[in-house]
Amino acid sequence: MKIGKKIKELLKIRGITQGKLSELTGFRQSDISDWVNDKHLPRSETLDKIADVLKVSISEIVDSKPSEISEIDSKLLLLTHEEKVLAYEFINFIKKFNGIKMKENKNE
Repeated sequence: MKIGKKIKELLKIRGITQGKLSELTGFRQSDISDWVNDKHLPRSETLDKIADVLKVSISEIVDSKPSEISEIDSKLLLLTHEEKVLAYEFINFIKKFNGIKMKENKNE
């Protein structure tokens, strides 16, 4: 997979537009469009800023394999801090509930 296509895929997963990426990185939107459309390759320091915004490593952008970030992971990244705390508490509740349920099954 080409770098531009990978950036485009990661932008979609993260729910970030090229305009927002431009705003967050300080790069011109026209440059981002050129990179996303594989007209030009971004420099390594440029990739570093893009990777930081997209919360991935540079190697994930330049790797030829499709992104391994799941849709669920990408949605978790969009949560507010308070929503993340609630999600974490819910996960711990489910783990605790499943632990109790598993103990009951062992005793039967």
